[in-house]
Amino acid sequence: MMPLSYMAILGGTTTIIGSSTNLLVSSALIDLGYKELDFFAVTPMALVLLFFSSFYVYWILPKLLPDKEGGGEEQSFFSSNEYISQFVITEESALVGEKVLEGGLFPKLTGLKVRSVTRGKIKIYPPFIDYEVKAGDVLVVLATRKAIANAAMKYPESFYSRAIKENDKKEDSKSLDAEEHEVIVEAMIPPSSRLVGLNTIGASLSSRFNCLILGILRRDLFVRGKMTEMIFEAGDVILIKGHSSDISKMYERRDIIVQAGTSIELPKVHNAKRSIAIFGVCIGMATLGILPIMVASLIAVTLMIALKSITIRQSMRAIDPKIILIVVASLALGDALFYTGGARFLADEILALTGTSSIVVVLSALYLLVALLTNVLSNNACAVLFTPIGVNIALSMHHDPVVFALTVLLAANCSFASPVGYKTNILVMGQGNYSFKDFVKAGFPLLIFTWVVFSVAAPILWGL
Repeated sequence: MMPLSYMAILGGTTTIIGSSTNLLVSSALIDLGYKELDFFAVTPMALVLLFFSSFYVYWILPKLLPDKEGGGEEQSFFSSNEYISQFVITEESALVGEKVLEGGLFPKLTGLKVRSVTRGKIKIYPPFIDYEVKAGDVLVVLATRKAIANAAMKYPESFYSRAIKENDKKEDSKSLDAEEHEVIVEAMIPPSSRLVGLNTIGASLSSRFNCLILGILRRDLFVRGKMTEMIFEAGDVILIKGHSSDISKMYERRDIIVQAGTSIELPKVHNAKRSIAIFGVCIGMATLGILPIMVASLIAVTLMIALKSITIRQSMRAIDPKIILIVVASLALGDALFYTGGARFLADEILALTGTSSIVVVLSALYLLVALLTNVLSNNACAVLFTPIGVNIALSMHHDPVVFALTVLLAANCSFASPVGYKTNILVMGQGNYSFKDFVKAGFPLLIFTWVVFSVAAPILWGL
């Protein structure tokens, strides 16, 4: 997880829109009266840092990391508990003709352990020698919630019941609410439930709630029969998929208890190509200079909402108010430093500390200072605070301010030695079960390594 975060950070420096830090440096330059940074202004130097750092991440970083098992949110919802599920092969399914590998593995059914196959009145059991998937086969599988959710998104036709298809036709004529989305939740069968003693067909959840039972969790039970033939017992946990409005109706029922905190929203995979096309056009217009990235992004988001790839509520949830507050506060601090002369004072102090008129030495010192502080403050704060300082140093040395702005940009993205320096570090901290010490131990050497690479490459690429 930590290598993933580091490569995401390094990859984000390769273009101006790669991270919010890059955009803030460009905006700060505009506020100071300079032209915005070109789309690929930072790309040559960023690619050099990415190339050499990848060797560190691949060869050295794994040796510095402790051998720990993951945890966090992924494990809390997608736990190791395995559900019994049923997978129906339709005529149009991409699985038709699939042949089983050695060990009874189905190549396209990643994470699903096939327990039995029903073909008409014939039952087929492992190791499935010479078995080939045919339309009409019913596969009984054992899998975690994550694997079942992935299969439901990839092969939705294999899980739909006739009742849901009929309800979908009715709803198509009504045009679904723009805010509607599909979710997967866990629900428990209480002892007093009228569902006890019924099977999934008798429970009629698909017709009553327009919801689909994806799996049943029952501890200490080895099942090879169809999921639809299982009789509900008190304490059973069922995995249900349905529209959010339909799931919300279940909260009012006593026959089934929807467990709080287990809801997960499913992506609208049928809109994937449309979203990719809009995203590609947005990037293309920004890259070719047809539109500023801000305008292109707003047009792209508007199109995605208008075409129902995302909802207004989802787009609003994507905006992190904490980040906005940090950015706004940092912009105010940056302006205060510039207009009060604080940036000029700090620039003079940095020049005095370096004790040289060599631009290479000054750039190297500025890079190291910003790279260290970005792990204590934040990448966005350092970008806004040090861009005016870098510009003032450039003016004092009679050099191009863009070179110093790019140095600040690259250094502000070096949030390797702290989990609080960058969002991706925070995201993987829980997933990888890392401690603060792990980031210092693995990330600080990478910070120093990028500083050395920058100090050597800067005078060559920038002709200093």
